[in-house]
Amino acid sequence: MNIEKIEFPEKYLELAGENIKNIARIISQHGEIYKIRTKDFEMIARVSGKLEHNITHLSSFPVVGDYVIVKNTEQGE
Repeated sequence: MNIEKIEFPEKYLELAGENIKNIARIISQHGEIYKIRTKDFEMIARVSGKLEHNITHLSSFPVVGDYVIVKNTEQGE
């Protein structure tokens, strides 16, 4: 997959609404750690504790290729 520049599908941009700058795509997963790609950079991420607590099936966790909204997209954090 060429991740140099990701173009997010319009439907995901619309769903993101005011969080549009926080949309990312999962590009790899290693256990509970995800590598995500925003339009500008890659970063390491984890599922929030609230989401992790509320998930009742493993199939509900995000997987590689999913689009996600991230809480903090400051590079290096």
